[in-house]
Amino acid sequence: MTRAWKIFLLFRLPLAVLVLALLVEAGALLLAESPKLRHPLDRLVANMDRVSANADVILLGDSVTQDVVGHYDITASNSVANLTTNQASGMIGAYFLLRRYMQKNKPPRRLVIASPPEFFAYSPVSPTIEIYLASVFRTEAERADLKTAGIPLKARRWKPAILDIEGRIFDRLLGWLFAKATTVGPALSPLAADPNLEGVGGNEIAPMKLRGRRDTVLELSQDALFAVDRICALSRQYKFPVHFVWAPVPESVYRSWAAYVRLNRLTRCLRSVVEPNCHGAVFADVNRDRSFPDYAFRDPDHLRRPGWATLYGLILRNMLATSSR
Repeated sequence: MTRAWKIFLLFRLPLAVLVLALLVEAGALLLAESPKLRHPLDRLVANMDRVSANADVILLGDSVTQDVVGHYDITASNSVANLTTNQASGMIGAYFLLRRYMQKNKPPRRLVIASPPEFFAYSPVSPTIEIYLASVFRTEAERADLKTAGIPLKARRWKPAILDIEGRIFDRLLGWLFAKATTVGPALSPLAADPNLEGVGGNEIAPMKLRGRRDTVLELSQDALFAVDRICALSRQYKFPVHFVWAPVPESVYRSWAAYVRLNRLTRCLRSVVEPNCHGAVFADVNRDRSFPDYAFRDPDHLRRPGWATLYGLILRNMLATSSR
């Protein structure tokens, strides 16, 4: 090996790597407080100031409801703060969104939680804990709540930013670049008064793909129980009632749950927690007044658009208008 190569390998290359690492570390420090914009929950948190302020109704829920209210205007005579998210962040993520919203706004007249029953049975697991909870809700109080709720968190260990360029540089740089231009969601379409409901065929869900939902065990998860208890505490403190709404479920799934009394057991368990603790609790089930056939769904959870999604939007709009009086 020539002398020039020895100098390069022993001195110049390590020095170049060290300088690059220091530059990346400096960039990571500058971007440390920039929000990440990886998914809709990141965008909602980053744009919390743009959510309807001091609304009459706050709406929580998972992607089944988010899929509708993110496309259609469900407001009537009342204002609605749309804080719907996805199942991956669980009920505890919904609670964090509610608490953050209420730190800057007056209490609502009503809080409405519209979701399938599984939202209350779900418990976040790895790696979704890091993607949808720990890296989104990062305050010490939120991390303490996650631990109290039984959500396993990875210990915070420092490592050079150059070993996590995507998470500490690219994600935050994109967030910084687009945060000002990113809105909470697209422009909302009006709801058709008489939607044309999709029939059999098209993009309907294959029956065999509903088997897993039919066999779901509906039990209130530990972290959902924690979140509901904290939501009730806010309800008592600020004197607003909480409305629990079971969102549309495929008819065969709903019948299976009824046959094994799964949904009734979950509802009774939830009632036993919220009725003594919330400042008023109301339960509603859209599936009792309107059946949603299996072919109304494009996958095991989400309704077909535009027809069936519009129908659910109309039902929600009527419920929210009523709940704001």
